[in-house]
Amino acid sequence: MIEDRFEEAESVVRRYLAIYENSQGPNSLQVGISLDNLGFALHSQERFDEAEAIKRRAISILETTLGFLHPITVDSIQVLATILTDQGSYKEAESLFRRVQATLLDAMGPNS
Repeated sequence: MIEDRFEEAESVVRRYLAIYENSQGPNSLQVGISLDNLGFALHSQERFDEAEAIKRRAISILETTLGFLHPITVDSIQVLATILTDQGSYKEAESLFRRVQATLLDAMGPNS
């Protein structure tokens, strides 16, 4: 079943996360990316509260290490907005979706 695969993915990502936190520190890029992947696995299992908390931590690290305009950061924010939508937090989700939209429009330039 696909649910088992997400549980397996969660387990693998948590192992990598522990390794990266111990070897590179809690706020390294690899930790941010691992947290982003973990948030996806949790969201896929409909564990929305956990996914939200993990995604927020990931975004904080990604914004610091990559910047808020980086595609990985923007994608993570979009997924957080989706998680919030799934939880019924529509106002915050809309704000994040608008932020993503503005970032993408800025990146494409004024003639897009």
